[in-house]
Amino acid sequence: QMVEAADVSLSDPVSKFLPTHVRMPTWNGEEITLGNLATHTSGLPDFPDSLAMADSLNPQAALDAEQLYRFLSSSTLNREIGTEYEYSELGMALLGHALSLMAEKPLDELIHERLFGLLKMTNTHVIPTPGMSAQTSEGHDRLRRPVEATPIPDLPGAKGMLSTAHDLNIFVSAAMGFIYAFPMLPEDDKSDSVTIAAAFETANRPLYPTGRENEEISLGWLVQTDGERIIHWKRGMTRGFSAFIGFNKKRRRGVVVLSN
Repeated sequence: QMVEAADVSLSDPVSKFLPTHVRMPTWNGEEITLGNLATHTSGLPDFPDSLAMADSLNPQAALDAEQLYRFLSSSTLNREIGTEYEYSELGMALLGHALSLMAEKPLDELIHERLFGLLKMTNTHVIPTPGMSAQTSEGHDRLRRPVEATPIPDLPGAKGMLSTAHDLNIFVSAAMGFIYAFPMLPEDDKSDSVTIAAAFETANRPLYPTGRENEEISLGWLVQTDGERIIHWKRGMTRGFSAFIGFNKKRRRGVVVLSN
């Protein structure tokens, strides 16, 4: 949405939005861009080993901005930027942080202003509202024992949102282009819906192969192709919870699965 509004470009270097003392790793003078972060082609690892070992299911809980800056300033890349897909929660956390700095507001506020608020996704937040807290389910491990939920991360660009099946159904419907399927926007102001629809079209477009058969990465989505069938999907897991969201736009079918 910020690209469609010309506030940022996918080709913008991430360093443009970070404090001047942060040294982003480069490759032969080439810089990591916002687009590289959004497609997991930055060359950054999934997560710093030192933090991942602290909590293998939720390493991001231990990451704050200063730790992120120290890691970036001391790290080197092992391959050319934009040439190979490697899933990176670190990269997504950095992407959210960079956009938040650019907009000069918390990521939760930014996303609600640009998207969730327009879609009336009222139960999707980084910090839950009192109503959300009252409805929050309890997580369990593989043996069905209750477990403590993940702490709210300081950098919520990855694994930082709480939501509901209802809100995610709105989201997946919007991702398929059904902006008018819900009473999300006032009838006398559809300009936002046009911008959102264009943003999802951009986000859905496959950009790089992942190295797995018949699979590519778009801006965030994994995209699997089987003949004429194209499936966009994403899954995730935190301590005690797992989630899946996906859709087939041609068949007008979306799926949301949440588990505790």
